[in-house]
Amino acid sequence: MPIALGRLACEVESMVRVGDHMVLLGNALHAHHRDGAPLTYHAQRFGTHTALDSDLGS
Repeated sequence: MPIALGRLACEVESMVRVGDHMVLLGNALHAHHRDGAPLTYHAQRFGTHTALDSDLGS
């Protein structure tokens, strides 16, 4: 995913079935990141995160 802000390259150690899902557990081999506004998901909607005024020290 070339537009992703972060990526992990992992080696799978094990796979665990949990209900109707499969959970993969592994070790991170490489991590990459770049600057940008993160994508968030809340209340069934995607958006971007912006700091609250209180987070900016105002």
